[in-house]
Amino acid sequence: MTIEKYLHFKGIPLLAKIMFDKEMVEAMIVGKTIVEYNPNSAIAGQIRETWNTIK
Repeated sequence: MTIEKYLHFKGIPLLAKIMFDKEMVEAMIVGKTIVEYNPNSAIAGQIRETWNTIK
């Protein structure tokens, strides 16, 4: 079962889909979040948008 199907089955809304980006791996290697590593990257923007939705 996929995460999306599981959430649907449980009635939990999917807040976001975060795309894969090799910069995320690079950030992890140097011990930073993607927002710290490259705040202007597309994935950092997606994470900020998701965070703003949650709060």
